Amino acid sequence: MEWLRNLSLRKAYLLFTVSCFLVAFLLTWGTTKVCVSLRESLAPSGVEIVYDESGKGTIVSREIPTEEAWNAARGVESLQYILTVVYFGGAFLLSGTLFYRLKLKHPIQKLQAGAQRIMEQDLDFVLEAEGKDELESLCAAFEKMRGQLQRNHQELWRQGEERRRLNAVFSHDLRNPVTVLKGSIRVMEKVLQGDRLERAALEDHLARMSHYTERIASYIETMSQVQKLEDTPLSPVEITFGELGKEMQEEGELLLWETACPLSFQFFGSEHAVVWVDRAVVSTILENCLTNASRYAKQTIQVTVSVQGERLTLSVQEDGPGFSPNMLRNGTEPFVRGEKTAPEHFGMGLYVCRLLSEKHGGGIALENTETGGRVSVWMKSGKP
Repeated sequence: MEWLRNLSLRKAYLLFTVSCFLVAFLLTWGTTKVCVSLRESLAPSGVEIVYDESGKGTIVSREIPTEEAWNAARGVESLQYILTVVYFGGAFLLSGTLFYRLKLKHPIQKLQAGAQRIMEQDLDFVLEAEGKDELESLCAAFEKMRGQLQRNHQELWRQGEERRRLNAVFSHDLRNPVTVLKGSIRVMEKVLQGDRLERAALEDHLARMSHYTERIASYIETMSQVQKLEDTPLSPVEITFGELGKEMQEEGELLLWETACPLSFQFFGSEHAVVWVDRAVVSTILENCLTNASRYAKQTIQVTVSVQGERLTLSVQEDGPGFSPNMLRNGTEPFVRGEKTAPEHFGMGLYVCRLLSEKHGGGIALENTETGGRVSVWMKSGKP
């Protein structure tokens, strides 16, 4: 039945119709032969020629049928016409029934069941296309739509979980600045109520309030930037690997221009290979990786960029002490800072790299090598 499933709807309908009407024609032909013979036996008509031994023929009139015989013959003739109508009408109904049951019923039921499950927000199923006709092609398109909806649903769920986790960490980190500000405000209230306070202590409280106010503002700005990164859609463009590598090298050298740490680049892949990437995403990832590496590097930072198939990989190796066990486990989580991270930094750089790489269909990995720590980021670079 595989060949039947692969027939187009038009060809299948034509096949069923022709087959059923051919059977109806054969039945009609057979019925006509039987009915004519039966009529002749019931009410013979015309004349009969009888031949003798010499070959001479003599015309002999047949016996005239009775009224009852004529009625029986007419009944057989009427039955012949009725059966002809029944055969062709049945052929029409049978062809439609076969077409529905063998070509329409199962795909329609699959589509109906799939639409019902999607309406109930259940996307955890697979709608398999079992043939190559128009309805099975529709089932295949429906399955692609379901898969995309499921991926979108999972992405929304992941973003929601990520934002809830960010908000929880954000709230936790804000408790200390808020507590300090509350304490300083209470001190200021006492001063206004008449309590005496040395000028140096007062200036210290004001400086602390200013510092933590700026820190809260920086927190809010950081969260706003992360929110923009999550909400901004990707804009991949076509560029050769050689052009992309040149841009990355120029940008990296500008970023570390003020540092005394030498920076070197290595590229693996054809300069003429075409990649599709969001250049702003690549730039942001490179900036965050280099900024992180510059805090730990002793003498050199090595950047390796490679393209293989539809995958672009960026690795940043520094010759520092390497990542701590906590950084190896949680370094790509939000607000996780290394030992040498300055207080004004919130530990969001590697998290941003992870967020952008996953958005670009890739990921990030932290590891220690014999010469120091290495951050590797990869992303899809094929045509979207």
